[in-house]
Amino acid sequence: MKIRRLGGTVPGKKTTGWFIDFYNQWPALLNPFEKSNWYDFTLINIGGEFAPYTGRWELELALLGFKWVIQYVYDDTFNLEMDKRVQECMEEHQAKGDDDADRQ
Repeated sequence: MKIRRLGGTVPGKKTTGWFIDFYNQWPALLNPFEKSNWYDFTLINIGGEFAPYTGRWELELALLGFKWVIQYVYDDTFNLEMDKRVQECMEEHQAKGDDDADRQ
């Protein structure tokens, strides 16, 4: 499973507006020889979230291992502050020589 940034947090890309993400949960289940830390499979899910502190709302739809997340980011203040903190942590780890510092 690849870990992706939330919509509006990718450097150099738009920070507000509509974002749609798609997740396919089948590959981890169909390849039992690939080492994974966890296996996630959703039969059916419909959910929503309004998070004023992050300046976004989102709708999540999942059916038989296929998941769509639709987000609207109306205020990017939280995203920009979190991105700044992540960059500071990465620089601190690079200065210490940690191997994981270059992962995004």
